[in-house]
Amino acid sequence: MATRTPDLGRSINVKDVLDPALWRARYAYGLPVGEKPSDGARARSFFDGIPDDTIRWHLRAALSEAEMHLGIELGIEVLKARPVDPGLVKGQHYDRTVERLPFTRGEEEKFFRIDLPHGPVISVERVRAYYWDTLVWEFSNSDPTGSLQNIQLEWSKAGSIHIVPANMQAFMVTKSGTWGVWHTIRLSNEPIPAVWAVDYTIGPNHNDTPGHVPAVLAHWCYCVAGILLLSIGGLAQSKGLSSTSLSFDGVSKSVSLQASAIYGINSALETALDNATKRIDWKKLRAAYGRGMRVRMY
Repeated sequence: MATRTPDLGRSINVKDVLDPALWRARYAYGLPVGEKPSDGARARSFFDGIPDDTIRWHLRAALSEAEMHLGIELGIEVLKARPVDPGLVKGQHYDRTVERLPFTRGEEEKFFRIDLPHGPVISVERVRAYYWDTLVWEFSNSDPTGSLQNIQLEWSKAGSIHIVPANMQAFMVTKSGTWGVWHTIRLSNEPIPAVWAVDYTIGPNHNDTPGHVPAVLAHWCYCVAGILLLSIGGLAQSKGLSSTSLSFDGVSKSVSLQASAIYGINSALETALDNATKRIDWKKLRAAYGRGMRVRMY
């Protein structure tokens, strides 16, 4: 029997990527330090006093840039299709609304395949079918006539689901008990707009762990944010000066400003972080982690 190898921390929670305390501990520990307190305590770093909101903003900007590189959302979002149930509050029960999707003959012939426009998909909470704004089918755990067991998530990254009912005859009977809507939809050669209303949750999923990203991506976000934060910290520590000199023979004084200098106090670490950001292979990461090419039926 093969020995199980643990994850070793290669999957990082997105919340940790946006944690200012973790950024300080991992990328700015003790830099730069001031005078040691008289009581012998550890000298405080400039980054010990920088507001958390400032660090978190730069981490969010880096994560947003990573989303652009990968072409996927890296935050967990709950999506509700229109119409949203009364009583649900945006920002509390869900994050955003999405429009209903069309029905095509090609999808019906592939066990009612539905391609969701957003992803990767973590879970599907409900699937409804509307015809002229009239609800005709519903699959949810709260509906006794249609369980979510009928919904199969085939490709989570691409966001492709299928309706595979255990009782096809029960599925074909609409909520009104008539067959007219079923035949109208099934025999239509043209796509029917605004039929499928799908409620689902999207977000990153690394090593089958929702809400997690690879450690290399977290490292890239930390480094990108750190470059600007270290530059800000260096300017604040030096008060905008890079060097000063005083000559007594000619009684002369010269001052060099940070704006005219190439390197600052933290320039060595800034360069190291910049080099680290260039090591990531976006092409390989996008292939392994992204959604891939979308193929649709018509």
